[in-house]
Amino acid sequence: MRSSIRSFCDVIKRIYFHPRAAFQALKFLPAPQAGLIAIIGRGMLISLFTYLPMVLMGREPQIASSISFIPTAQYYKFLTWFSPVIFLFEWALFGSLFYMVLRLFHQPADFDMILNIGGVIDLAVQPVLIIIDWIIFFILPNFPAITGVSHWIVVMAWVTWLCGTGYHEGLGLPWWFGAAFSIISSALHFPLAYLFMRPI
Repeated sequence: MRSSIRSFCDVIKRIYFHPRAAFQALKFLPAPQAGLIAIIGRGMLISLFTYLPMVLMGREPQIASSISFIPTAQYYKFLTWFSPVIFLFEWALFGSLFYMVLRLFHQPADFDMILNIGGVIDLAVQPVLIIIDWIIFFILPNFPAITGVSHWIVVMAWVTWLCGTGYHEGLGLPWWFGAAFSIISSALHFPLAYLFMRPI
């Protein structure tokens, strides 16, 4: 058990400095359990270090709630509890979509490995996004749209590269295939993010 935890943590650390080695090591971790742990970890990070502080400070989102039965004044509290659930839904949705695309184009398709790769990438990227969020919050607290733009820049650059590398190393796909799907899925993700999530 300890060795599995150590191996999982090693994969996450390697993504920042040696992503190819990280995704090669990921093939030896249980799938999709590693991805599941990673995506739950991502949800807990944003709940504890982004939305819970907003609740404790008594702040409300500057963008009104899109869900009629959740008042804007209570929306950060809602996200504190339900961000992990939302991320689980997105993780399964986009993993399933990518699996269907791979089967359609007769590419190597391993659903469990797709979920592992997607989960660890999301977990590795989330701390960087949280740091960016708080920097923007302290410098430009009244411009939440800038937070969304900063996420787009990070996603379109770093995450695209990680997806190309991860799916190449993990599934043997051409690098451009994974990168292209990352760009498309990022574009599809933002309407969902606008519906459920809120910047600080």
